[in-house]
Formats: sequence, C-alpha cells, structure tokens
Amino acid sequence: MIRFEVLSSSSNEVYVLEATRAGDRVRFTCTCPAGEIGQVCKHRLSLLNGDITRLMSDTAEVERLRDLVRGSKVEKHFQELENLKSELERLKRLEAAAKKALAREMA
Repeated sequence: MIRFEVLSSSSNEVYVLEATRAGDRVRFTCTCPAGEIGQVCKHRLSLLNGDITRLMSDTAEVERLRDLVRGSKVEKHFQELENLKSELERLKRLEAAAKKALAREMA
C-alpha cells in the first residue's frame, strides 16, 4: 500500500489517499468529500499527473504510484481522460477562432 497526505486547497484540512493493487485492479481512495462518495477527486488526479504541490508526505511515493498503476485499467482510463482534456482544449481554441472570424464577418 502507498499512503499520501495532501493539504486541501480550500482549507487547512489534510486528506489521506491510499493506493493498492491486486492483479490488474487498482484501488486508490481519498478521504476528501468527493472521494468519500466515490467520485474522482482532484487530489488523486493531481498525484496521477505527478503534481506534488499540495503533497505533505514523501514525494518519492509518487513514482511508486506511477509504477503501481502502470499497465492497469486505471492507467488506461486516466490516459483517456488526459487525451480528452487535450482535445477539449484544442476544440476551445478552434471555437474561439471561429467566433472571431464570425465577428469579423458581421462587423
């Protein structure tokens, strides 16, 4: 098991994250309100991204987390999410350019 402590971005509360793996199944929990109800929280996403900004425990554990999720469905779905976020940003840029072009044509 890998254990992390992260500081909340909105208060001085500390959340505990724990990650374990059995076969191809990864369990990665967080004690924040979103994590407690089974939603994906920013704390887990941040650590999966290697972001240690709010990490209060050993930063070396983040590399162990990467190793733990490597080859798992968590890694697959996390990568899909990251790809979709990149595509969304690309589409937002295209939308902004289209709006500018439309505004120029209507002026």
